[in-house]
Amino acid sequence: MDPTQAPDPEEQSKKPYHAKRPHRKSRRGCRACKSRKVKCDEVRPACRNCVLRREDCTYASSPEPACSSGGGTPSPQALEIVSSPRSSSSIRSRSPLPTPTLLTEPHFRPQDMSLFDMKLMWWYSTASYTTFYTDWGQSTRTRAILREDIPQRAFETPFLMDIVLCMSACHMQSHTPQQISPTSVAAYRARAFASYRRAIEERRPSTYAGMLAGSLLLIAIASQTFREAESAAGDLYIIDWMMVWRGIGTVVGLISYADARDTGMLPLFLRPAVDVNAGADYIPQDLQAMVSSLAAAGDDDEDAPYVECYQMTLRYIGGLYRELHRGPGPILHLQTVTWFTFLPSEFVAAVRLRRSRALVLLANYLPFIKLLEETWWLKGIADREIAGLLRHLGPDWDHVMGMPRAVMMAEGRKETARILLGDPDWEQQAIIEREKYLCEAAWIDTEDEPVDPPLPVKNPEETTWNRIVPKMEY
Repeated sequence: MDPTQAPDPEEQSKKPYHAKRPHRKSRRGCRACKSRKVKCDEVRPACRNCVLRREDCTYASSPEPACSSGGGTPSPQALEIVSSPRSSSSIRSRSPLPTPTLLTEPHFRPQDMSLFDMKLMWWYSTASYTTFYTDWGQSTRTRAILREDIPQRAFETPFLMDIVLCMSACHMQSHTPQQISPTSVAAYRARAFASYRRAIEERRPSTYAGMLAGSLLLIAIASQTFREAESAAGDLYIIDWMMVWRGIGTVVGLISYADARDTGMLPLFLRPAVDVNAGADYIPQDLQAMVSSLAAAGDDDEDAPYVECYQMTLRYIGGLYRELHRGPGPILHLQTVTWFTFLPSEFVAAVRLRRSRALVLLANYLPFIKLLEETWWLKGIADREIAGLLRHLGPDWDHVMGMPRAVMMAEGRKETARILLGDPDWEQQAIIEREKYLCEAAWIDTEDEPVDPPLPVKNPEETTWNRIVPKMEY
């Protein structure tokens, strides 16, 4: 056939016809999609992209029916989406789509992020974040921060990514140890602490959110030492873990309240108040006698400078007993895990010096940790550290170590609670109504006085907000 000759229409009609794939152009998309140069589904009042990104969705002109490129018939997609409340359309609307775990694409993706790193990120977004979450107080916002904001910021902040991956690695090893080796967990942990230390030294405003979030997640990471076989119980690692808790105050003390508020991380830092006056009525008699005898001895005892801080610490222990008598629940859980942040700095100093009475009080706190061993990063701490404290203190202090010794031999939460309460017939009652916990929840300043949000300190220009502490899982 002559190439210059026009094709025969009859022959052309015999060839199979391949229809073009339907293509719907987005000509009237919202401003946000146009600015990002992504396809908009033109749904009113908010398109799917803006719903997923939780952004304001605005259009430049009035809406028109979404149609396929081939004619005026609405596409199947247009028939399924939720119509605007103001629309007169009779199209049946569907229920809103569920919000996904990650709302936005990362602005930063590490070059050396492996497939296993991505698996750890998935593990955090589906499992690990829940161990710092409680359905109490501002739970909706807290959950969103832990599940969505922290992973997003991790992709923007390399040191926070190291911390998130490390926490997931520790959690994975605790839950399914066959998936990750102890050597790998140790490598993740070393990298997390090293990168966080550098971030604290640099202290850039752009990383304040990562610093705050990291200080919380490091609590779980630091607890990994309790579960390592090569770590001897006599090392009293509980003292180092106490300092990690106290380190939260050091970190937030570097950041002004205004800067901390701008990070969006403040909902993570909430704790219930402890009524130390009411707690005084629940102090165990043997502990009260130990501190009272010290006060009667005057300056002759080398522990004399610590009398006042011992008395205050006893009240905080009494507060835990009081809440246990009222019924285990979120309040007791939060007061227990944040107990170190309530303590007077003088008591912390006495513990670091390994003063015997301070260690006795510490040992009598640990049974409350055993009540919370359903949380993976608290499991095994109480028994291991009580055994170490018993060895360190020796038989001279057995008269005030009976309860911790009995709890160390107990099995399960119920038996532990019965020993603490001195009631062999105690049974778990129904959790007190959630509304009660909500009304008792409060922001606390440095003087342990409850204050109302959104200003959780008496002077927001000072760093006194550092006594506000994280809430944890129940």
